[in-house]
Amino acid sequence: MRGFLEIYGHVDPHSPIGYNISTEVQRLIQSLINTGSFVSAFAIYFLGSRISRRLGLWIGCALAFLSVSIMIGVENLGGLYAGRLLLGMSNGFLVPYNVMFVSESAPSLLTGPILGMTILQTSLGALFGILVDNYTNGKESSASWRIPLGVMFIVPSLLTGFLFFLPDTPRFYVMKGEDGNALNAIRRLRGIKDEAVLRAEVEDIRSAYEMEQELHAGVHLKDMFCGTDLRRTLLSYGCIIGGTCTGITFMAGFSLYLFLMAKTVGTEAGINAFFGWMVSFFSPYFINSDKLNWGPTYGYIWGGSNLILAVWTWVFVPETKGRSLEQLDELFEKRVGARQFSSFVVERQLVDDIVASRAEGSRSTASRIGRKKHLH
Repeated sequence: MRGFLEIYGHVDPHSPIGYNISTEVQRLIQSLINTGSFVSAFAIYFLGSRISRRLGLWIGCALAFLSVSIMIGVENLGGLYAGRLLLGMSNGFLVPYNVMFVSESAPSLLTGPILGMTILQTSLGALFGILVDNYTNGKESSASWRIPLGVMFIVPSLLTGFLFFLPDTPRFYVMKGEDGNALNAIRRLRGIKDEAVLRAEVEDIRSAYEMEQELHAGVHLKDMFCGTDLRRTLLSYGCIIGGTCTGITFMAGFSLYLFLMAKTVGTEAGINAFFGWMVSFFSPYFINSDKLNWGPTYGYIWGGSNLILAVWTWVFVPETKGRSLEQLDELFEKRVGARQFSSFVVERQLVDDIVASRAEGSRSTASRIGRKKHLH
C-alpha cells in the first residue's frame, strides 16, 4: 500500500509503486505479533483457571481495541511496533480461551465440529481482510491502511457484547464449587431441561475434576514431562508446532482440545509463539529482493515439513472424536495406543449414552409388562 509505505517505508525507484519497506522493519512488524503471543502465554500459564473463560476473552478483546487504536492513531514506527505487540497479546488470549470455552461448553460429540468451525471462521476472517485490503489498496492516502485496521474493531466489539449474554463454562463453575451455576450453564448452553440429566452432567464433570486434582496434587512444571503426562505434553507440542510447519494454525485447536490443562495451554502457546516468531522473523531474509530474494519459491520449504508432519500424525496422534475431556483423561492414564483410541471401551461413559441406555431399559421393561397383561 503506497499510503503505508510513504510513512513506514522508503523511496525505491525499482519498485512499481516507487516505495518499498526494509527487511528490518518488515521482520519486526511480522515477528512482534508472535512476541506478544509469547507474553500472553506466560500470563495464561500463571493465571490458568484463576480467571474465567469469559474474562480471558474480554481481556483479549480489550487488548485488540487498544492495539488497533494505537496503530490507527500514530504515524511512527514506535507506535506501530507497540500496536503489533499488543495485537499479538490479544491473539494470545483470544485463541486459547476461545478453545477452552468451546471445549468445556459443547457436548463431546459436537466439540470436534465446533472447533472445526472456529478454524473455518478464522480463515473466513483472513479472506475478508484480504478483500478489504484489495479494495483500499488503490487509495494513495493513509485511508488505504487505516480502513483495514478500523475493520478490526468489528469482531472484538461483537464478541464483547455477546459474552454478556453467555454464561461461563460448566467446567469452570464446577472448579469454583458453583454447581448451581454449572447446572444453569448447561441448561442455557445445551438446552437440556431434564433435571436428572443436568445433575448427571455436573456430577460427571465434578468427579473428573476431583480425580484430576487428586492425581495432580503437588504437581510441578517438570511433572508435565513425566509419566503419562509426558505423552500428552509431547502430543500437544507436536500439534501446535505442526501448525507452524504447515504455515497455518489448523492444528492449534486440536492440540488444546487434546490436553486441556491450564499450564500446558500456557506453555504450548509459548512454544507456538516462539516457532511462529522464528518463521516471521527470518522469512523476510529469504523472500526480499535486497536479501536472498527467493521470492515465492520459499514456499517449497514447507513441502518437506508437511511430509514429516503427516507421518508423525499417523503414528502418534490419537482420534479424539466423540470423546469427552473426562474420557480422554482415562485413555491417557491407561496408556491406550494412538490407533486404539477410537475403539477402546472406557469405564466413564457419556451421560447421554447412560440416559439412552436407561431409557431403552425402561421401554423393554414396559414392553414385557404389557405382554404379560395381554396374556392374562
